[in-house]
Amino acid sequence: RHADSGQFYNWYDPTTGRKLTVWPISGDPLNPFLSSVDNAWLATALLMVAHAATPEQRYQAQAILNGMDFSCYYDPNARGPEVNAGLMRGGFWTTADAPAYAGNFPKGNYCGKGPDVIYTGHHYGTLNSETRIISYVAIALGQVPAAHYFALWRTFPNTCDWSLQEMS
Repeated sequence: RHADSGQFYNWYDPTTGRKLTVWPISGDPLNPFLSSVDNAWLATALLMVAHAATPEQRYQAQAILNGMDFSCYYDPNARGPEVNAGLMRGGFWTTADAPAYAGNFPKGNYCGKGPDVIYTGHHYGTLNSETRIISYVAIALGQVPAAHYFALWRTFPNTCDWSLQEMS
C-alpha cells in the first residue's frame, strides 16, 4: 500500500504480494499506479463486508477501509472558485514510480500527508459513469465535502451543432 494515503497499487505479484515494477512474463517496465476508481471499488467491497460478514471479517474489512484516505485524490479547485466544490483525479504515482510521460503532470498533495505525488492530467467530472463510485465512497466516508456531488456533470454539455436529420 501507499503508506501516506493507504491506497492500493494496481498491480501486485500474486505469489509474493509485492508491488510490481515489471510485467512478470515480458519483463517490460511497469509504473505502479494508485487508481482512484479501482480503490473506490475495493472500498465498496470492504464496506459491504464490514456490514454483512462475521464479526472478525467485519473488523478486518473496517481496519483496511479506515486506512484509505480518498481525499488524496480530491482537487478542491478543479471546477474553479465559482463552483465551490472540486473533482476527483484519476489517480497518482509516487515521484519514484511515475512514468517519463508524466513529467508535466500536476504535482502536489491534496491530503497533506507525506511527500508530493504526481497526479494524472485529468479529473473525473461526470456523474453518469462508472467513475462516480469514487465520489460516493469519498463522500460517504466523510473525506470530501458533500458539495462535491453537485460539482459533477449530470449530462454531457451540448458541444455539437448538428441534428439527427443531418446524419441521414
